[in-house]
Amino acid sequence: MKYRRRPLGAFGLIFSCLALGLPMLVHGGLSVQHCQLYLETDYLFYNRIPKAGSTTLKTLGKKLGRQYHFDFNSSRIYCCRERVQAVMGPKQANWTINECMDAGDECNYLRELMDASSFNLMTTFFCGHGPECTMQTPQQALARAKQRLERDYAHVAVLERMPESLALFELLMPQFFRNARSFLSEHREYQQLNHNQAVEADRRRPTSATRAAIARLARYDMELYGFAVSLLTERLLSCSHLMRGLTIPAPSST
Repeated sequence: MKYRRRPLGAFGLIFSCLALGLPMLVHGGLSVQHCQLYLETDYLFYNRIPKAGSTTLKTLGKKLGRQYHFDFNSSRIYCCRERVQAVMGPKQANWTINECMDAGDECNYLRELMDASSFNLMTTFFCGHGPECTMQTPQQALARAKQRLERDYAHVAVLERMPESLALFELLMPQFFRNARSFLSEHREYQQLNHNQAVEADRRRPTSATRAAIARLARYDMELYGFAVSLLTERLLSCSHLMRGLTIPAPSST
C-alpha cells in the first residue's frame, strides 16, 4: 500500500505495524535519540503483517488522502501483532483465545503454530528471510530483529498506544497525518473495525493459563514487542519538547 503526494518527489519512507503494534523504515537509518521531521517526503509505504490495526489505518489513510491531496494505492500487504491478541482465522475468528486453547488440535491457529519458529512470525519478519536469519538459532534471529528495529526504523509505533503513535506521525509527517488523532476521535466507528465480536460481547479475556501458554510459545515475539515498546517510549521522550499536551508513560522496568 502506498501513500503518494502530488506532485511526485524522489524520497520515500516505509512504515509497518507492531501490535501488543508501526515501525517506519528510513533509508540510511536513524537513531531513536533524534527527533527528525520528514516534511519533504513524497512517498510513504505501509508494509503490514495481520492483525495490527491495518483496517483502521487503511481507512484513515484514505480519508486523510482526500483532505491533504495525496493518492492512496493498495496492494497485497502484511502486518504483525502480539499473539495473545490475534484472531485465529476466518472460520474461528469469533472464538476467544481461551476457547482455542481448550480446543487443542481442533483450533487451526494453535495446530499450525505449535513450534516456536512458526509461532514467532514477527521476529522472523523483522529479522528477514536471508540465510543470516533462516539458518540461525531463534535467539540469534531475535537479536538481529532487535538490531534492525533500532538501526533501520525511525519510528516504532504500537497499536495499544495508538494516540501517542499517531501523535508522532502527525509531528514527523504532517503532510500525511495532520490531525489524524482528531479524525479518529471524531469518527468512532473506525475504532470498532475488524473486532472479535465474541470477545466484545462478553468481555472475556485470556485466562492466566492461556496467556502463560501463548507467552511460552511466542517468547521471542513477546521479547521483540517489549523492545519495540521501549523504542517507542524513547522516541516520544526525544520529541516531547515538540508535543504539547501529550502524556508520555514512564518506561517500563520489565
